[in-house]
Amino acid sequence: PVAEIVFPIAQNKIFHYFFPKGVPPPSPLGQRVLAPLGNRRIIGYLVGLKAGGGSKPLKEIEQVIDREPLIKDALFALSRWLSEYYCCSWGEALATIISPRLGTKHFPAPVQEAFVPVRAPFLPSPEQKEITTELTQAVQKGDSAYYLLHGISDSGKTEIYMEAIAAAIKEKKQSLFLVPEISLSAQMISFLKERFGKEVGIWHSKISAMQRWKVWEQVRKGEIQLVLGTRSAVFLPFSTLGMIIIDEEQEHSYKQESKPMYRTQTVAEVRARLEKAVLVLGSATPSLESYHQALQGKYRLLNLKTRILKRALPRIRVVDMRRGGSRERGGLLSWELSESINRCFQNQEQCIIVINRRGFARTVFCHRCGFILKCPHCSVSLIYHASFEKLVCHYCGKKMGTTRICPQCRSRGLAFSGAGTEKVVLELKRTWPGARILRMDRDTVRKKEKAEGMYQAFRKRRADILVGTQLLAKGWDFPWVSLVGVLEPDASLFLPDFRSAERTFNLLMQVAGRAGRGKVRGEVIIQTYNPDHPSIQAAIQQDYRTFYEQEIDLRRSFNYPPFTHLINLIIRGKKEDGVKRVAEFISSYLKQQHRKIQILGPSPAIRYRLSGAWRWQILVKTHDLNPVRESLSKLMERRLPSGTKLIIDVDPVDLL
Repeated sequence: PVAEIVFPIAQNKIFHYFFPKGVPPPSPLGQRVLAPLGNRRIIGYLVGLKAGGGSKPLKEIEQVIDREPLIKDALFALSRWLSEYYCCSWGEALATIISPRLGTKHFPAPVQEAFVPVRAPFLPSPEQKEITTELTQAVQKGDSAYYLLHGISDSGKTEIYMEAIAAAIKEKKQSLFLVPEISLSAQMISFLKERFGKEVGIWHSKISAMQRWKVWEQVRKGEIQLVLGTRSAVFLPFSTLGMIIIDEEQEHSYKQESKPMYRTQTVAEVRARLEKAVLVLGSATPSLESYHQALQGKYRLLNLKTRILKRALPRIRVVDMRRGGSRERGGLLSWELSESINRCFQNQEQCIIVINRRGFARTVFCHRCGFILKCPHCSVSLIYHASFEKLVCHYCGKKMGTTRICPQCRSRGLAFSGAGTEKVVLELKRTWPGARILRMDRDTVRKKEKAEGMYQAFRKRRADILVGTQLLAKGWDFPWVSLVGVLEPDASLFLPDFRSAERTFNLLMQVAGRAGRGKVRGEVIIQTYNPDHPSIQAAIQQDYRTFYEQEIDLRRSFNYPPFTHLINLIIRGKKEDGVKRVAEFISSYLKQQHRKIQILGPSPAIRYRLSGAWRWQILVKTHDLNPVRESLSKLMERRLPSGTKLIIDVDPVDLL
């Protein structure tokens, strides 16, 4: 027989090869093979067998890497769907599921331990009891089911997750627990160990290649019953998958930023259907798309409206910075926030300060001529980082030394403007010299161990103040935090993206949820220049439903998700004129093919140059993805001018 092979290349084509002499053909379910392709030797995937060799002479496979199929029928079917839905080749989809870099070493089966709770069952509230009963019955039924768990912060969602996992284990089924960030895995691992008393499988981008292959093998063989992971864990080869939980489902980090640009929640829906598993999406601020689907009946909506132990929601106050709310000229903290921090110290409590910008200063500009220092490779300002005294581009990573001389007018008028986490820490240290302060942002938690250490240190009260970006909004549980201060939430309000109001509301609601999770009622102070904005007003009232109803009306009026699908096309390349011509051709082609579909552009992208490449953008709005995907598949087969690339993002979460 002839082997049908696909490769992780943009060309969506099946290639044919002979098997090496003396090598019997394996079962065609995605084993990796090493084969010649052009003048390269590349790892591909066996997807089928056919009789005969045809008229053309065929090359031979050099090596069949895997002894047996690595994935079963459901995951194999998922790879076909992934390729079709997200407009990538079948080989690229399989490479996302079965990484070519997976190892081949075989590990002894672990000693099977009883996977039973070691902690006494929690005493559920009536709301929790009703929900856990429904999820348990869904698992026992053994069919696919979709749920959206909408619970305010500190309402006991994690305990419900634990009970759902316990129900799946009792039915001898595996469970997958997804979190949006690696940094959150430390906290959740401790919860899972406390609940079940056994090691769980861990899957994210920072584990070693050896750990990755070991977890993959043990999951495939059913030797691991529970995996905690980030988005790529949705592709693990579970043998008896019964439960998928996606915590903090509103987080945009569940969207893959490289090809195939999948949305984890959508993939999980398809996986749950194929595996007859239960899917639970959980959040205090669900994405508008998920909440709309729940109201339309696609998901079963489960509500937790009260905090555990009847704890009160935090009090939220707004400081109008237009009225001179700053503590002193140039200061970042208002009098109100400073007084509340003082009270925290007096009561031996902790506080969190959130500013969703890292670095020290956001802009370096010239007082005399107005020149702004920008990255030489990107159309964005350089950010000053005081910790290592460099100007840094947050997109391409370019670092430059600091200077006080303007490159344009040669005056010594360069000044720093704007604030980030580093500047906030400096002001806090000046005001409270004895305070123990930690900073949590991308610069300080690049390694998972750093995040774990910082989480444990703050939870054990080895620090008084935790300063950070939106990382602090993602499900942390600190029982001694009584105060949360939010600085400059306005920065995200007016971005040219239809989700900007939703992002701001989610940030405010999520960080507010970090306060008052212990015995003391929490307080939240929001410093803003736009106190009357609807998203800020809804956050003050801690009223998700009001925000949803306001925002959904705007989405309906302007035909944005969830009332339509978006496809964001980015054309990028080294030559601006060439990129523009390709963008104009693609736009014209799509408009000719689909006269009734709304196609916006082409136009320069908001960030029109990144890492030295020029970027043009086309936005497609359609109620039916299929015909547009067919046209895009044909475009993928065309050879673009050298150095030009088409990026297809179906259901984008970021239009910048």
